[in-house]
Amino acid sequence: MNTPVLFHSNIRERLKKEYQSGVLPQSLLFTGQYGVGKETMARWLVRDVIGCIQPDLVILGADRREGVLGIEEVRELREHLARTPLRSPHTVAVILDAQRLTLAAQQASLKSLEEPRTYTRIILTATRAASLVSTIRSRVVEIPIHLVPHQELAAALAAAGLQAQPAEELAIFSRGCPGVLWARGALRPNLEEMKKRSDDLAALRRVPFWRVRQELNDYFDFYTAENEAKRIQVFERIYAIFSPLFLSPPQQGSLGFLAEILAAAHTTASTDQLIDAMAMAISHG
Repeated sequence: MNTPVLFHSNIRERLKKEYQSGVLPQSLLFTGQYGVGKETMARWLVRDVIGCIQPDLVILGADRREGVLGIEEVRELREHLARTPLRSPHTVAVILDAQRLTLAAQQASLKSLEEPRTYTRIILTATRAASLVSTIRSRVVEIPIHLVPHQELAAALAAAGLQAQPAEELAIFSRGCPGVLWARGALRPNLEEMKKRSDDLAALRRVPFWRVRQELNDYFDFYTAENEAKRIQVFERIYAIFSPLFLSPPQQGSLGFLAEILAAAHTTASTDQLIDAMAMAISHG
């Protein structure tokens, strides 16, 4: 695996200082849009700051094809946290995309959060803190991971070998989310096609519903052809494309409706129904 491109230096510096000073909270929750860098931040913290290695580390949810995360996975996590560390300063558990935890799984994880052993560290990531039950939210310290300025992304793209103009265009296309551009430390191979599809979608405001729906279906099929579990990530991306277009007062209703659809994507709601609703909001926005 390539070395990941790191952003959010202010947050990383803060976490490093807190750990070195012994005041880093035992349970953290990184929140933010899909692709903004939550997983990269969690893995960096575990590897480069806490210094945790196998067998003292367990990561739940690394395989996005797993869909929801159930109570059995959480039970295994709790068993792991009960063990004293063998080769690391701490026993660490990471839950990626914790919004995928079922209600029963969230409740099962509470004991580990309520009564953490002195040697344990628990790190969660989620798109929104509100997607977790309040009893979990009250037992973790939330650290929002914000969008990366496009100038910083353009500089990183230029450092990766891109010319100035395409680097600037792709940085703007990413809308502040490095994960749109990089995967496992390497630039994605189909960035130009992704950008074109994004530009095509952004041009769909106030066109007939049927056309918007067809374009959304094609966009969705393109990104989920090999992995249906990516549907939340795709809805996150569609929301990121359109939300800047609905910021003025006349479009606030459409923006709120898109946010509701995005929240519903984390449930068992039908993908077709969600696409219909999103197409309606965009065609009338």
